[in-house]
Amino acid sequence: MTVTLLRITTDYVDFQDRIRLRCEVEGGSSLDIWLTQRLLARLVPALCNTLLTPARDDAYAEVMQAFAQQSAVSSLVPQAPVQSVQSGPSWLAHVIDLNVEPEGTRIKFRGEGSHAATVIMEGMHLRQWLAILHNVASAAQWQLDVWPTWLHESAIPPANTGAVLH
Repeated sequence: MTVTLLRITTDYVDFQDRIRLRCEVEGGSSLDIWLTQRLLARLVPALCNTLLTPARDDAYAEVMQAFAQQSAVSSLVPQAPVQSVQSGPSWLAHVIDLNVEPEGTRIKFRGEGSHAATVIMEGMHLRQWLAILHNVASAAQWQLDVWPTWLHESAIPPANTGAVLH
């Protein structure tokens, strides 16, 4: 059964060496989904590709992506984090499916067995989540070579890193 995610708090858990997505699920419950560095390295280029639009040349595309990314980052608003329930469900994502739809990019996290969760992110929210993921991966000291230059250049400013951003 696939659950619908309403909100995601993204953080790095050192002793797990994984990224935890603390998710608010439709119906008011919570769910933790774990991402490995290897899966994130595959996810990032695929998510970035969903944001690309045909451009006149590579330099123009790079500038436009950087501008759109900076706009998304500057629009981030701190919120209270999603609270995980100690005994709530928690699983490792094995596969992530992406589908670009008119309302946004559908991201489906799939784990072992029937574990599955879906969220749809429109362009601005997807860019904001990419910035948060970049921030978390950087803090985890994971390799950042899969991240495009335009995303590196519009990283979340250090003054905002203490805030919980969704």
